[in-house]
Amino acid sequence: MSKGKVLLALSGGVDSSVAGSILMKEGYECIGSTMLLHTNDINSEEVRGAKNVANSLDIPFLIFDFTSEFKNYVVEKFVNSYLDGFTPNPCVDCNKHLKFGLLYEKAKEIGCDYVATGHYAKVVKNNGRYYLKEADNKKKDQSYFLYNISEEILSKTLFPLGEMDKEEVRELAKLSHLPTAYKNESQDICFVPDGDYTKVIEKKAYNKINCGDFIGPNGEILGKHKGIIHYTIGQRKGLGISYKEPLFVKEISAQDNKIYLGTKDDIFKVNIYVNEINWINGKPSEAVFDTNVRTRYHQELKKCRVHILGKNKALIIFKEKQKAITPGQSAVFYNDEKIVLGGGIIC
Repeated sequence: MSKGKVLLALSGGVDSSVAGSILMKEGYECIGSTMLLHTNDINSEEVRGAKNVANSLDIPFLIFDFTSEFKNYVVEKFVNSYLDGFTPNPCVDCNKHLKFGLLYEKAKEIGCDYVATGHYAKVVKNNGRYYLKEADNKKKDQSYFLYNISEEILSKTLFPLGEMDKEEVRELAKLSHLPTAYKNESQDICFVPDGDYTKVIEKKAYNKINCGDFIGPNGEILGKHKGIIHYTIGQRKGLGISYKEPLFVKEISAQDNKIYLGTKDDIFKVNIYVNEINWINGKPSEAVFDTNVRTRYHQELKKCRVHILGKNKALIIFKEKQKAITPGQSAVFYNDEKIVLGGGIIC
C-alpha cells in the first residue's frame, strides 16, 4: 500500500536522485519533476540529467517552466540587491518562491500528498506540530536556507537525506545503480556557473555601475573603488589602498556611491536589525527572548537576545561581538534543540 503520492524535485544531481530512491523503497509513489529556472531549454544538460534519474527510478517525469518567475523573484532581486549595496543569498529566495512556493502548488494541483527534495534538513513532528530541524550532518546541513517555509508546507514536505552524510548518499547511489553516483557536486550559484557574480550584474545593469570614493576611518578620501558590486562587508583584499594599518570594508553606501573603510575593530558589531522575518511555527509569545542565531551559512551558532519589533522585524543583540555582519544575508534563529524558529534579512 502506498504511503502517499510525492512530487520529487530532481536536479540531475546525486542528492535528489538518492532522495527519490529512498522514498520509493519506503513505499511512496513518486513523480519526478524538474524546474526550468535560468534556461527554458528542455534539452539542456540539467533536464537531461533529471530525466535520466527519473528513468532509472522508473517514475513519471514532469517539466515545469518557471523561468519567468525565477528571473523576477531571484535573479532581478539578486542584481538589485548588489546595486543597493547588499550581499544577497539567492538560494533563500529560490526556496521561498520556487521550490516551496510554485512547486508546492504544482504538487497540490496534480494530487500529490507531499513534495520532496534532496536538501539536508529534517522535519520533526511533536504533539501534532511540524518543525524544521538542522540535519544530523552539520557540514551538509541546509536548514539555514529553508527558514521561509511555513508550518503548513513543512507538514507536506519530505527530506529523506536529513539523517545521512554525503558518503552514505554516494554509497547508496552506487548500490542503487543511479546514473548520478559519480557525478561531481556543484558548488556555484546555478545562474553563476563560473562563480563570477559580477559578470551577471554587469550584463544586466552595466549602466548603473560607477566608480566612487573609498572613505577612510577619519572621513578622508583614500582612493577610487570600481563599483560597489565588487565589494562586501569585511573585505580586505583587492582594495588597492595603501594605509598605515590594514583596512576593511565597513559600510557600503549605494546612496552616495561610497565605500567606508575601517580597521579590524570597526567591522565588529554587537547588535543588528533584521526584517522580512518568517516565524515557521508562529511568532514567539515573548517579545524578548534568548536564543541562538546563524548570520551566514555554516557559521557556528551564536548566543543572542532577540527583541521583536512588530510582525516581521527584530533587534538582535549578540552575547559577544560578531565580525563582518553583512546586510542582505540571512539571520536564522535556532533553539537549543537545533529547531529553526525562523529567520529574516539583515539590514
